[in-house]
Amino acid sequence: MKTQSAAVMESTHEPEPKHSSEEISNQFSQIHDALARRAFDIFESRGRSPGHELEDWSRAESELLHPVPVNVTESNGQYIVRAEVPGFGGKDLEVMVKPLSLRISGKRETKEARRMGK
Repeated sequence: MKTQSAAVMESTHEPEPKHSSEEISNQFSQIHDALARRAFDIFESRGRSPGHELEDWSRAESELLHPVPVNVTESNGQYIVRAEVPGFGGKDLEVMVKPLSLRISGKRETKEARRMGK
């Protein structure tokens, strides 16, 4: 499996931005909704057989919320971040840098989604 690395350098002299509770709540709601949709898709793909809800939810989490190994180093007041994101190409990733904050997100189609034309 090919490993894709991303490096970002950013100075951190500005104070950390504050997020409203409404923004944070909306982000959690979006994550929860995406997990629920995926867990339901898994449930349907198994023929709607009850009794496996926890397995479906866990599989949805493992597919959608990938922990990413990150290495952060500092040099001359700048941070260098290297993240291993196997299975993703450079065009599949979005890197957002804000003062004291870094977000790496990516989306890729599964083989099943490509077959179904989603």
